[in-house]
Amino acid sequence: MSREGWIDTQLGVAIEFRNGKSSPDRKEHGENPVFGGNGIIGYTSESNSDEETIILGRVGAYCGSVYFNKGKCWVTDNAIIGKVKENHDGKFLFYLLKNIDLNDQRSGSSQPLINQSTLNALNVKLPLSLTRPTCFIQLWAMTQSFEAGLNLTSSYFFFLRRFFGLSEAAASFFVVIAAPSF
Repeated sequence: MSREGWIDTQLGVAIEFRNGKSSPDRKEHGENPVFGGNGIIGYTSESNSDEETIILGRVGAYCGSVYFNKGKCWVTDNAIIGKVKENHDGKFLFYLLKNIDLNDQRSGSSQPLINQSTLNALNVKLPLSLTRPTCFIQLWAMTQSFEAGLNLTSSYFFFLRRFFGLSEAAASFFVVIAAPSF
């Protein structure tokens, strides 16, 4: 353990990964979003994943893109479904993955891809259960404020530096580039 309250481990300890499936018929509007490798590509009445899904782009230039869906969704075979294991927090893990450059973990040159084995073996720092609620609640509240259109950039920046130990440059990048995609 490098920092009090945090543990060094592999990502597969906290998330179970599986590939998505071929896309069902899609519509412009519908009940459940259909996620491809780079986000929502349509809607359908079907689902292949239920509550709280972390979606990761699997192939192409955007492999390693990370999305979070609160409800039912369909994840295509261009993406990977991440289901959070017991005693871990999905929203926290989403933010952790958003902060890791997963695109650097890709293989292949003509058609880059990231696979489940690579994700499972990825070394990460996870908070112990006593630390998790404090940092998760604050970060999730800030994200909800972003969605509501409030400008909390400086608070968000401070939070990333304090709780994740990010450098000023990394926190700035996350606030400017990653935060608008929530």
